[in-house]
Amino acid sequence: MGKKKIISMIVSVAMIVAMFPMIVHADDQQFSFADLQAQLEASDGERVVLTENCTALNGESTITVPGGAEWMLDLNGKTINGNSNEIFVVSSGASLTLMNTAHDDDPTSTSFIANGQAANGGAIYVEEDGELFLCSGIEFVGNGAQNGGAIYCAGKVDIGSDVIIARNYKMGGKGTDIFVAEGGELILGGNANINNVYLSKDTVITLSGNCSNASVGVETEAVPTFSNPVIFAVDADNYGSTSIFTCESEYEIVKKDNVFLLATEIEEEEVVIPPSIKYCNMTLDGKIGLNVYIDLGTYTEDELSSSFMEFYVGNRELQIVEFDSSFTADINAKTFYGFRCDLSSLELGCNVECLLKNGEEALDQEEMSVSSYLAAITASPNGVEKAFVNFAHYMWEYLKSVHSDGENAWEYNYPQVSKVYDDDFLSLNYDAVITGCEENGIKAAVKDIENSDVTKVTFQLEFETTNAFMIYFYLDSESSYSANSIPVTVNGEKKRAYKVADNKYRIRINDIYLQDLDTEYIIESDCADVGDFTVTASPMSYVYTALCNSASSTAKKNAMASVYVLWGLVSGYNDALIGQGGR
Repeated sequence: MGKKKIISMIVSVAMIVAMFPMIVHADDQQFSFADLQAQLEASDGERVVLTENCTALNGESTITVPGGAEWMLDLNGKTINGNSNEIFVVSSGASLTLMNTAHDDDPTSTSFIANGQAANGGAIYVEEDGELFLCSGIEFVGNGAQNGGAIYCAGKVDIGSDVIIARNYKMGGKGTDIFVAEGGELILGGNANINNVYLSKDTVITLSGNCSNASVGVETEAVPTFSNPVIFAVDADNYGSTSIFTCESEYEIVKKDNVFLLATEIEEEEVVIPPSIKYCNMTLDGKIGLNVYIDLGTYTEDELSSSFMEFYVGNRELQIVEFDSSFTADINAKTFYGFRCDLSSLELGCNVECLLKNGEEALDQEEMSVSSYLAAITASPNGVEKAFVNFAHYMWEYLKSVHSDGENAWEYNYPQVSKVYDDDFLSLNYDAVITGCEENGIKAAVKDIENSDVTKVTFQLEFETTNAFMIYFYLDSESSYSANSIPVTVNGEKKRAYKVADNKYRIRINDIYLQDLDTEYIIESDCADVGDFTVTASPMSYVYTALCNSASSTAKKNAMASVYVLWGLVSGYNDALIGQGGR
């Protein structure tokens, strides 16, 4: 990411000079697309420098950047002529950086990308998950396509200063110069000159640098009105004014907070942007929570003081969460307001229908899920995120096996979180997990029950509606004790173990933070009629015993191993927020 960020801010001369470029030599013959393709394939990521113009020969195909490649091409003041062929295709998972270092020494030096032609993206087609970086001193001219005369962006296009994309053409479609498809990302980081950019539904231009002298013509798929304007660019507060954008239609460009809006000029009322659901992420604490964040739009906190979010999860009871102005998160340098939907581990694969309401007025509705959040972070997850993905996957398998039959059977088929990181996970190496427990001071529970009516003590660890640790006490069948509870102390605090069956009593410790699963609980009898007993155990002692027990199922061992790994990574965190993802 560091490399791409540097490129997006325009590669400095010092960085370029520090590289060891591969020089593209041209002999007596014309340098062709096939020659350039071969040089780029052989570059192994080094900068390739043109020393002569490059022209597509008759019948030549497109220069394709294959998935996984990161190519850097220094045009060096030279021209690439498509000769009525598409010039570049940036495949999914690939990146292409085009630069002109001659421009650094001579600002009048321009490298041209010219005369490309294709159905979409006359000069360059950027596939989904592909990336194109354009640095200073490059001009696209004379390129044409049905959509996106110069560039078709289904992935990411990052444009720096002194880039001109203004004399291209469309053939009956949209986007004279650039077509941004739904899901595409266009970033403007400097003073570029782009005659026409077509933005598909839900796409925007992101300003990432000083664009005060840029010139960009915009066209949007959605038709704006004054009451329902279209957001077409963000980060206006820091990087530009309305003068950098033009629109050929009857719409006007309005700047509101950190966004640019396209609206009609008919009325003179204030632009109203309703609140909308934007992001979700996860919280790991005493419970598992899916946090759903909203953008207030032009509403104020007071206007939303009576609002609430309705969460629909599977067929369980509706969960209603009221607006809390103190529950916020800063995402992309903007404050969003959150609502938390508590989930059980067996619901981690479920879709959560989120309905935002203000009184009786429905403001926005979106479907969020842990799976979609995990998908958003798994492109470059950290250790905690990987551990949580595995926890979600293996805990589902274990709970499915527990709740598959009888009165505890699941009421409907909960969907599974299918993603898993076996390469980074210890689930199949139980001995390693057991050793790790022992090295961290985790051991089996200690039970001293000889001087009491207690004949057996068992444990259960639950990750359903709450993280809970249960301790069960079984009394001798001859015991005269039959009260509904046994007075006990838990770490010195008076509690009660409640009767759940004849001669069977239970203490339930709820809302245990994941990072505190190693907390030891000392349970002692406070009842003379039962006698003296002492039990010392922690939730992690249950994990340890389950892994050591040869009778434990594979599903149970995998789940307990996933608990151990997740505990090890989040221990020491408070309210461990593990990331953020968009919808």
